[in-house]
Amino acid sequence: MPHSASGFVIKPRIFTFIPALVLILCLLLTWSEVANLRQQETNQIQSEFNIRANELATSLMRRVVFHADILRGVAGLFSSSNDVSRDEFHHYVDALQLPVYHHGIQGIGYSPLIPKAEITQHIAAVRAEGFPDYRIVPPGDRPIYSSILYIEPLNWRSRRVMGFDMLVEPIRRQAAEQARDTASAVMTDKILLKPENNELPQPGVIIFLPVYHHNMPTSTIQQRRGALVGWVYGAIELNELLSHFLTHEYSNFSQKIALRLYSGNKADPAELMIDTTPANLSLSGQTGMTRNLQVLGTNWTLQVTPLPAYWDVVSSSRSSNIVMSAGVILSLLSAFLSYVVVNAHLRITKALTNTEQANINLAEREALLRAIYDTSSVAVLLIGTDGEIIYTNQRVAELFKQPFSTLQHQNFYQLLTMEQKDEFIRAIDQLLTNEHPAFSLEQRFKLNDHNEFIALSNGQPFRNKTGQIIGIVIVIDDITEQRKNEEAMQLASIVLDASPGGIMVTDADKRIITVNPAFTRITGYSLDEVLYQSPSILSSGQQNKDFYKTMWHAIEQNGHWEGEIVNRKKDGQLLPELLSISRVLDRKGNVVNYVGLFLDISERWEAETRIQYLAHHDYLTGLPNRLLLVERATQALNLARRYKRRLAILFIDLDRFKPINDEYGHSIGDDILKIVAQRLLKNVRGSDTVCRQGGDEFVILLPEFNDAESLENLAIKLRDEIRQPCQVNGYQLTVSASIGIASYPDNGDSVDAIIQSADTAMYRAKANCDTHICFARYLSAMRPTQEI
Repeated sequence: MPHSASGFVIKPRIFTFIPALVLILCLLLTWSEVANLRQQETNQIQSEFNIRANELATSLMRRVVFHADILRGVAGLFSSSNDVSRDEFHHYVDALQLPVYHHGIQGIGYSPLIPKAEITQHIAAVRAEGFPDYRIVPPGDRPIYSSILYIEPLNWRSRRVMGFDMLVEPIRRQAAEQARDTASAVMTDKILLKPENNELPQPGVIIFLPVYHHNMPTSTIQQRRGALVGWVYGAIELNELLSHFLTHEYSNFSQKIALRLYSGNKADPAELMIDTTPANLSLSGQTGMTRNLQVLGTNWTLQVTPLPAYWDVVSSSRSSNIVMSAGVILSLLSAFLSYVVVNAHLRITKALTNTEQANINLAEREALLRAIYDTSSVAVLLIGTDGEIIYTNQRVAELFKQPFSTLQHQNFYQLLTMEQKDEFIRAIDQLLTNEHPAFSLEQRFKLNDHNEFIALSNGQPFRNKTGQIIGIVIVIDDITEQRKNEEAMQLASIVLDASPGGIMVTDADKRIITVNPAFTRITGYSLDEVLYQSPSILSSGQQNKDFYKTMWHAIEQNGHWEGEIVNRKKDGQLLPELLSISRVLDRKGNVVNYVGLFLDISERWEAETRIQYLAHHDYLTGLPNRLLLVERATQALNLARRYKRRLAILFIDLDRFKPINDEYGHSIGDDILKIVAQRLLKNVRGSDTVCRQGGDEFVILLPEFNDAESLENLAIKLRDEIRQPCQVNGYQLTVSASIGIASYPDNGDSVDAIIQSADTAMYRAKANCDTHICFARYLSAMRPTQEI
């Protein structure tokens, strides 16, 4: 008989197919859900594997750095003492208990820097310590050596490497020089280390740490190279290091992975150092993790690949298996109950409706919690469309200085001023009308205690599952300090750009980070050209190291230094500056910047130089004047007394000059004086001084001469040169000269006395119509006057 349900007739034959259809449909749904769940589990397992593998890589880096830190203590031992004995080194390294606490370190040693001139002395000293076979290997003539002097633990194997010059091998030398220049621990690329037994060499690395003279500066690379004493080093056997590391820190994880460690930035088989892949096991198709590591100045590539055992363990615990079993059972149960479901569909439909509504409420609550707690670092609140606060976090109470318990169900607009309230209402209305998907407002909030803060408020609608807006999520971020910093930075930038003087700012390591336009205009260097450079790029070499040492000492002691300095522009010109350097500290008292301000004082220097020149030179001929002559003569006289030399002064007066000056004018006379000055300069030595005494008188200082005959020959040469005709403005004019000669010690023991003697001799020379040259009388009356 046909069955009736809900007013329609169902044939009995149909019921025979419903259980099968339900079973097939449930099984398909179960399989689809299991496949999706397994994919999620696989992704999660892969993600967890990557996390563990990254943790392993990071821990391995820390282990290597920890070994490097051991060397810092050893380096400190050498830096704190000028002479560390072999016993002191042994006791220090022995106290480290390397086999117990520092697995993988094959040995720690010290290799000093040995100049070529000290090799013989060095070898003799080591042999005297009880090492008669000690020598430096490989042999050869090199300007500098670095022999392994100390090594611990000291045994028959380590004795074999004593005397080995590690600078000969390129890999070791590169790491040692990089450590020297950076003043930090540096590790070599892959090398082979000989084990204590007779097994094959094992892959390893060596960590170098420089040792400097403790009383020498090491701020720059050149200073570090000059202060270098040697290196402490640690030889690390990677197999032992990795074996102990994996066993003790990742014992369970390490049994389920294959690890390959390469030297360099890529997985080059030639650079393979460690491979824990089981023999005869292919890992093709396995998805692992590859990570590039930067460790102590060198690069490693680490590959971590899961073994089949890893997947076997996680597969056995997969929840998808449970879901599949449950799905099959439920599918069978569903088929069995399908007949009941058909008859009771109205009741089930109602139950499903209630369940769906409950799920909607739960989803809304979960979305609400995510919206609040995902942004809990800022003020977050949910308000209704009427402004009532539904949910909030503690930050809202802190910002608005309201008790947290009173915020719930309070109207949000009560916290705002009228102007802010209007802005929020307009923005929220635009959300409710879908004019904008979100809003962002920057406002200054004023509180009841007269305090205020600047905040950036971002809002977006909160919708239910049907898309209806049921509230507004508002995130308020206090940006008061940010805006203050921006204003301060803007003001500083304006001052920097407007300053007429050059400004240069460096970081704590004295590397240039910014300059102002005046700096570029004065020096010729743009910011790109000096960025991260040392200020020494401007150095002219005019100041020595002591000057800079005193300057930086004053800055470190007083926080400020000011003075004059000579730098060099980009085009090579010298740049005299009035420089002021100030140190900038943070709140903890640490140096964060150095600020240098300077003014170009080139014009002042040129003016001072010109004044100095005019004070010591004749304005007409450019020759030194009497003041400069006396200074040079005084210096020459002091040297003559000290080294028992002879000094001479020639006093020259032009004859027939006054008639020419009167007849042809002073301009013609001035030209003749210039011509005579050049002729005198041309015929004396560079060490001699030609001076215009005044009018038509010239004086020549000879700081040293051989004999009276050489003076006589010079006087004759000068007299004949002066007598040569002068071509001036179309006139051929001739003058002559009378020359008086005086010398030290024959004619005086002071500059004034010698000049006076030469002057007197010159007047006597005028009376000598034959030669017009006359030597001064000797102070002692034992010699007669000599005239030429």
